[in-house]
Amino acid sequence: MLFLHLTDLHLAHPDLNDPHIHANTAANLQKMVARIRAMPVPPDFVVLSGDLTNQGDVASYELLRDTLAPLAMPLLFTLGNHDDRHAFHQVFPDVCPDAAPDAPVCHVSRHAGLQVVTLDSLIPGQTSGGLCEDQFDFLQTTLANNPDQPTLLVMHHPPHMPGQAAYRWESMPPADSVRLAEILDGHNIVGMLCGHVHHNKTVQWHGVPVIFNNGLHNLIDVTVADALAIKDVTGYGLCQWHDYGLSVTFLTLTPEQPVTKTLARTIVEKFK
Repeated sequence: MLFLHLTDLHLAHPDLNDPHIHANTAANLQKMVARIRAMPVPPDFVVLSGDLTNQGDVASYELLRDTLAPLAMPLLFTLGNHDDRHAFHQVFPDVCPDAAPDAPVCHVSRHAGLQVVTLDSLIPGQTSGGLCEDQFDFLQTTLANNPDQPTLLVMHHPPHMPGQAAYRWESMPPADSVRLAEILDGHNIVGMLCGHVHHNKTVQWHGVPVIFNNGLHNLIDVTVADALAIKDVTGYGLCQWHDYGLSVTFLTLTPEQPVTKTLARTIVEKFK
């Protein structure tokens, strides 16, 4: 099974003239949609792990909806710290049809034996994230109902992992992270897809692979220690689920990478 991980779209409607956007995020998303539609094998679904918009406004969510409209596969959403629940539910009422206007965007879906659980780590007014009591209960009940099923988690903010973050706002608080680890213990969690930090990284956390990609806005260079160094690089994750586990390939969307040479498959297959 093939699926994609997109994150940190930071989509801003052009009418906003948003001064906090460091790239043409609308063009980046259009390019991403075109790339998906050109894939010889279309993905079974697409994960969008938060910061869907930059200001959480209705116009930007409408632009998101319209830009994604050509995609026929299921789209699995959750929200990040730049999002707004009221505006999202207004524009995407079918994602959580029974949810209150201010309810977290969390849900479960199943794809060829893989259970995908999205959790909404948005805390309004904060850059950091966390999970509410209802979401912990939702996760615990979902895992208890299918105790042996392989499960993929999707959240915008990663759990707190000592030594991994330069700033405290990069993750959920320690208490939420400890509780999350306790709930996941003993279950078949194949991985956790996150965003928020704008760089590619994998971390083994209590036996769970936590996987980030830099997203569709920009890249933060973690080798620069005394500042937040922002680069005009965007990307996404090409994910495959096999019986033996999850694989993720990090790919660049922009800037375009030229092909310097092409070797035919018939040639490559002869390598010893």
